[in-house]
Amino acid sequence: MTATGARVLRTGKSMAIAAASLAGCLAMLLTVGCATVQSQRPAPRPQPLPEPYLSQVAAVQPPPAAEEILDLTPEMLAYLQTHIDDSRVRTHKVRSLSRLLLHPGLLGIDYDARRTGTAAETFRSRTGNCLSLSILFVAMARELGLDARFQQVEVVPQWDMEGDVLFAARHVNVYGHLRGWGDYVMDFYPFPEEPRGRRRMLTDGEAIGQFYNNLGAVRLAAGDYAGAWVYFRAAIREAPR
Repeated sequence: MTATGARVLRTGKSMAIAAASLAGCLAMLLTVGCATVQSQRPAPRPQPLPEPYLSQVAAVQPPPAAEEILDLTPEMLAYLQTHIDDSRVRTHKVRSLSRLLLHPGLLGIDYDARRTGTAAETFRSRTGNCLSLSILFVAMARELGLDARFQQVEVVPQWDMEGDVLFAARHVNVYGHLRGWGDYVMDFYPFPEEPRGRRRMLTDGEAIGQFYNNLGAVRLAAGDYAGAWVYFRAAIREAPR
C-alpha cells in the first residue's frame, strides 16, 4: 500500500504527524515463547556459537556499520535540496519532509513489514517498515537542522509465527522539539488512531540495536543461524540492555 499523505494534528504547541494511510508497525522484536521486556539487570555476555555453525560465521557478510545506517548519500542530499526550501521555518520543514516521504508523487514509500533497511536502502527501494521509515526521517530531518529522536511507544504487540519462531511487533516513532514553537511527533502507525501508550526516548544506539535485531530475527527464522548470531551480537554491542 502506498502512503498518500500525512495527518497533521496540533494541540496547543505540539504537533503530531501520522501516516494515516501507511499500513503496519515497526520493529520485529524476536521472542521465543514470551515477550521481550526491558531489564535493568546487567546484560548477559554473548555466548560462543556452537559448531558446526561457528565455521560458517566467516562467510557471513558483515552488517552495515552503525554510522552507515543514518548516512545520506549524495543523491539523497540533492533530493532534499530540490524538494525542501532550507530557508523556510522549522514547522514548514517538518510538514514538507513528511509529505516528501509519503506522497505518491514524490518518494511515496510503500510499507513492507519485513523490510528493515538503512536510510539509504529505504530511499533507494521506496519500501520499508516503520523502523526503516523512522530511520530515514531522522536522518533527513537532522540534515535539515531539525531536532529528531527515536521514541518507543508501548502498544499492544502484534504477534506473528514463522516456523517455530514467534515474533512480536512493537512500535517506534520520531519525536522532536522545535525551539520557540513546541514538540512534534512523526508517527508511522498502522491504524487511524494515534498510539497513546507509554513513551520512552531511545538513544541512537538502541534504535540501531533494533535494526540489527530485526535483521537477525529474519535470518533466524530462515535457518541462517550463523547470520543471525552475527546480527544479534551487533545488536547487543549497540544496545547491551
